[in-house]
Amino acid sequence: HDIEPGEIERVSVTSSGKGPQILQHDDHSTGFEAKFSMPYTISCAIAHQQVDLEAFDDENIASSDVQSIRERLTYETDSSLPFTSYETTVNIRTSNGAEYDGLKTSPPGRDGVPLSDAELERKFMMCAERGFKRPTARNLYSRLDNLHENGVEDIERLMDMLCT
Repeated sequence: HDIEPGEIERVSVTSSGKGPQILQHDDHSTGFEAKFSMPYTISCAIAHQQVDLEAFDDENIASSDVQSIRERLTYETDSSLPFTSYETTVNIRTSNGAEYDGLKTSPPGRDGVPLSDAELERKFMMCAERGFKRPTARNLYSRLDNLHENGVEDIERLMDMLCT
């Protein structure tokens, strides 16, 4: 909806009881804790339209856009949902009174919601480029993606790439 962080009056998040048990760092102080913070990840998603690995680098967790949204975010559980449910509802109210609702019943890549080939490649590249230069990461992805075609003899070359 292309909502600017300054336009947000409030954000309400509701999930099952499992959410706060896993996402227990409402007041995170490190990138690692931010990975387990529903308020941080929702605020980051709204402010930046994505949550990638860089969002959890210690130097990025204090983003003023993210923090301004987080200050206006409430998080509660819905006792009518099964404890193990992934269902999460997000409601955003803007300063002009507009409201936007979002519902996810399962996170992407889980429980019958597989990542598309493009999403899988993007995720792999985001992770691999933290340890390898882009051309090497691309080569690794290609080899892994085609492993079923290239057969066992390609595994040795693949292992050499991973270990250098």
